[in-house]
Amino acid sequence: MRNGYMRSFFSIAALVIILAYRYSLFIQGGEFADDPGVGWHFKTGQQILETLKVPYLDPFLAPTIVPALGLEPGQQRLWVCDQWLADLILFVSKRVGGYPLVYALCAAIYLISFFGVVGDMTRESSRSALCALAVTVLAFKLSEIHFILRPVLFSILFFTLTYRRIRAVATVGAGELRQFGYTAVYLCVIFILWANMHPAFVEGLLLLALAVPVLAFDKRSSRRRVIEMCALLAVCAVATLCNPRGIELHRSIFALAGDRYLLGLNQEWKPLLERGDFVGFFGVLFTILCVLPVLLAVWMRSRMAPGWVLDLVATIVFGVQAFLMVRCVPFVAIAAAPLAARVYSELLGFQLPGVFNLSQRCFAAVDKREGKTLSWGSIALVCAVIGIVATWVAPGMVVQEALGPSTKKYDLAIVSAIRNDAPRGVVYASPNLGGFLTASLYPDFRAVIDDRNTLIGAELYRRFFRSMESLQELQSIITTFGVTHLILEKDRAVMREARESGVCTILLESEQWSVCRIN
Repeated sequence: MRNGYMRSFFSIAALVIILAYRYSLFIQGGEFADDPGVGWHFKTGQQILETLKVPYLDPFLAPTIVPALGLEPGQQRLWVCDQWLADLILFVSKRVGGYPLVYALCAAIYLISFFGVVGDMTRESSRSALCALAVTVLAFKLSEIHFILRPVLFSILFFTLTYRRIRAVATVGAGELRQFGYTAVYLCVIFILWANMHPAFVEGLLLLALAVPVLAFDKRSSRRRVIEMCALLAVCAVATLCNPRGIELHRSIFALAGDRYLLGLNQEWKPLLERGDFVGFFGVLFTILCVLPVLLAVWMRSRMAPGWVLDLVATIVFGVQAFLMVRCVPFVAIAAAPLAARVYSELLGFQLPGVFNLSQRCFAAVDKREGKTLSWGSIALVCAVIGIVATWVAPGMVVQEALGPSTKKYDLAIVSAIRNDAPRGVVYASPNLGGFLTASLYPDFRAVIDDRNTLIGAELYRRFFRSMESLQELQSIITTFGVTHLILEKDRAVMREARESGVCTILLESEQWSVCRIN
């Protein structure tokens, strides 16, 4: 029995999963922690652990010293801390095992999401284990656009779990009260956790909302199943209110979604077509995984398994979202994977010319062997546990690469220069440095601005960009916040504007400011 278990573990799928884990943990790790928000995420987790309270007011940024931006002098901004639980988990992981454990944990979440949950969905949808594996790898690769050290990784996991459960209800049915009760409890737990970890829980609610009309127009569905799906949507929506800020969390999310200026500040919120690599490898992946399966599914709809309409609708809706906002790419990759697996496995069943018969038989023989392997979720879980334990127990043996924020992007010499210059103060720099400054200098020094859009508001961002072109606006910011240190990065586009407008020249020649050049 034990030998049979080991034989079923070692397979093409197991090799692919191990290599994928290795790739996500090491090869892509070079820029994994370079997101501007990494610093304040860790600091938020530390703050929560030390105070045992979720912040209601922002503790990190500098308050105004004169009335401005709707704030009185010294007044802190109201902050909807919408990722507090994920921040706490990430900080505790870093405290226990440093960056190696954080990397291993995030890579494990990503690995299990795709090869554990999405992989099992593709195997259920496909008639070919090899075809399902190939589609899962495509989804894994396409979603790497958001494989970053941010709580969005938890959203990817929760979305996959939600999608798998909804597909099971939509295809098998929810006619029995016992199954409905289990599904309701299962999804409630997911949405309660999700609403405290990342704002993308609204994508899960959208997924539930899509399932309602799909069931309503399905002739095989009873009225009871449609009512139960509506009830699930209502129950899960109520579950998302179980967070420290209640309905304020939802208001802040929709406020950001309705502000085109704030959305335009971040690459992840911009349209997919604005990505420079969309016409290259990335675009090919998107076409193979998301576009072609939709067209092929409609063409051979009579051969599709029950539930394919939900996959089709979800792929189209989240695909449109992805074209409008890059952030939605992982969600369309997850939604499209079962549909793509079914479509491409059906294509493999077509009769091929005689010259291809031998290759088809070989493929079928290997596919039959792969179909007898362990669940990919089991393999992914084993790999994830081994990786986490290894990086926790012996990080130096497992992780050789330098981890954490890149020193090329976040120069520690800046921190040393500021600390050597004064014991405390206020730092004015690009929002891209805000999280790094908070992680490195708080509480002795506070940044004026970082990348928390809904907290900062559009007006301060506008003033920042104007201050790079206007000395008068820059002086106004300095006066408003009592700025003691000003950082001008030579490689940033906004800082090039400052040099070209002459602001840098005036500052360098000013007797008010001393200059510290950092290469």
